[in-house]
Amino acid sequence: MMFYQKPTLLDRNIHRNARVKMSGGDFTFARKTNSVPLLAVEFPRAALDCPIVFAGSDMNNLLPAALLGLHTDENLFVNQSGGWAGGYIPAFIRRYPFVLAEKPASRGEYSVCIDTAYPGWENPDGTALFDASGAEAPLLKEALTFLSQYQNNVVPTQNFIKKLVELELLIPREIRSRDAGNKYLSLRGSYVVEEARIAKLSDAQILELCRTGGMGLIHAHLLSLGNLTKLERSMLAAFAPAGAAAPAEAAASASGV
Repeated sequence: MMFYQKPTLLDRNIHRNARVKMSGGDFTFARKTNSVPLLAVEFPRAALDCPIVFAGSDMNNLLPAALLGLHTDENLFVNQSGGWAGGYIPAFIRRYPFVLAEKPASRGEYSVCIDTAYPGWENPDGTALFDASGAEAPLLKEALTFLSQYQNNVVPTQNFIKKLVELELLIPREIRSRDAGNKYLSLRGSYVVEEARIAKLSDAQILELCRTGGMGLIHAHLLSLGNLTKLERSMLAAFAPAGAAAPAEAAASASGV
């Protein structure tokens, strides 16, 4: 699960006295993650800062992804001090160290987990997850609200991808860039919408996309691809000699999915 090393089911009895010290603006845990899943609802904001692609091994196994780096194990949005230097922070990252896990043999029922490898786990100076009676404390309630919002947006995202596949709008694209040594880098396994295919849709298909919000998401995706150049510049700046100019840091994203 990417940066989740030890996702553990929270239990109000076992973890009654557990405390977590949230790290605030420390995103060191995501330093080696070059892409993360993205919800469709995030497209308009994410498109301003990072490329949005559709990643997967084939057309039947795709999910939207925010591209954060051009090398494996590279996140150009996490600066040297562990802060976020790239504007919008994807919800997949903001929900850490919490995550939902589907209950075995259930139909859409989930349990909340926490990564017990998180540095702030079981910190005596942290915030309680449960009160003395075993009820959720404010920190856990807030996490549950965010996780629920996240999960509620998964199905609409999946439906959007299914529509793109159904309309045959996606094509594979190799992400190419140059490193500091002027050598070409290549990332495979990405798909993008081909604009020429949109023009071949029927009026009814275009109308449906407009009415369901799909066309706006497509435009946000296409707009975001211009950030590939910005990502390459960030990569070159990261490997620039000491004292060279670096990209200015952007303000952190607001909370909420």
